[in-house]
Amino acid sequence: MIETLVAVAIFSLSIVSLMSVLGNGLSDIEYAKKKITATYLAQEGIEYFLNKRNAYMLFSSNPTDWNDFRFNFTGISNTKCSGSQPPSSNETGLCGFNIAIVNQTNAISVFKCAENPSNCHLYFNNGNYSTNPANGVDSGFIRTTWADTSVVDRVKVYSRVSWSQQSGTHSIVLTEYLYNWIE
Repeated sequence: MIETLVAVAIFSLSIVSLMSVLGNGLSDIEYAKKKITATYLAQEGIEYFLNKRNAYMLFSSNPTDWNDFRFNFTGISNTKCSGSQPPSSNETGLCGFNIAIVNQTNAISVFKCAENPSNCHLYFNNGNYSTNPANGVDSGFIRTTWADTSVVDRVKVYSRVSWSQQSGTHSIVLTEYLYNWIE
């Protein structure tokens, strides 16, 4: 009888240990999945800036004026998505992007997150992420972007995606340099 109790106790202990390891593994898988998605979303934020630079330099009435792009590239009057350090969530330098289809082409508009920080939440619908709450359910990701325009010959672009899960709040920041390729 004692041998049976000891065997059951050992078996129970091994099952509990196995369940703990499996639980941690599932948590790690969820974190890895969210981090990969956040990385792709941050890269997309960088590419929005790249697209804005290319459109400005190709279609502007004066594309040789690099400084005009550096200081007005966001398309928001009297507002810049700028800062040499990552701005806090309530600073005016944080911006987000919206994509609208205009005349069968994608038009990218830029807006300040500081006016309403929930504007930078990303909503998921049918495999796509959008800043429009009518286009899906809250994905839990928040994307903010900004740029450092302090150096004359380049613009350093930042894209931060943050999310929360049981293990805490996480974020990933990607950077890219945009250069004046016209001159």
